[in-house]
Amino acid sequence: MSEAWMIGPFVIKYSLLAIVIGIFLGFLYVRYTMELPKEIWKKTIDEVGNMLFLFLVFMWVGKIIFHFQTFIQDPIAILAYPSDSKAFYVGTAALFLFIMYKVWRKSSYILESMLVFLQVFLVSSFIYEFAEVVLGENTLSITIVFLFILLIALTLLNGKISVNSLFLVALLGWSISGAILSMSIFYFSPHILFYIVVSVLGLISILWNRRVM
Repeated sequence: MSEAWMIGPFVIKYSLLAIVIGIFLGFLYVRYTMELPKEIWKKTIDEVGNMLFLFLVFMWVGKIIFHFQTFIQDPIAILAYPSDSKAFYVGTAALFLFIMYKVWRKSSYILESMLVFLQVFLVSSFIYEFAEVVLGENTLSITIVFLFILLIALTLLNGKISVNSLFLVALLGWSISGAILSMSIFYFSPHILFYIVVSVLGLISILWNRRVM
């Protein structure tokens, strides 16, 4: 998805716009499918916002690390470099450490926040893939079909099984299928080991949460 809009001196890529719209629709999806009291919903949204912010910041940190020579010579030039899979790994690692810190501190509603974050991500991924099909960048693929089926399953299961179980369904369904189908994540192409590690770390988060809560 390489096309972009020119608004004065600003260049807005369709890919970025699709991700932003997807995140917005993801929050709407969660708001109307998860049965959370208003006070819990507000705290959960704050936590998810912190997760998104941390993830983006450390993706930038990762980009600087892997283009450090360029950053030293011309710090502004680093803005022109797109984030790659290695920067994505750095952001994911930072997000996991943040979650484990919250679990260790026995933060309220961390599991609900993890579930909301994951569902927002899945909706955003679906919107991104759908936009690629609409713009002619890609044909209808097994990835978009799988994401649609997984979101339908989560919608039907919401409120019928525990938050723990729903999170595991979402995480393992996505990561195992991602490993089998070699799915891309937006414009990133993670290695199959990434999906395996995410599955293991997700299980560790659940088990640790049960232990300390």
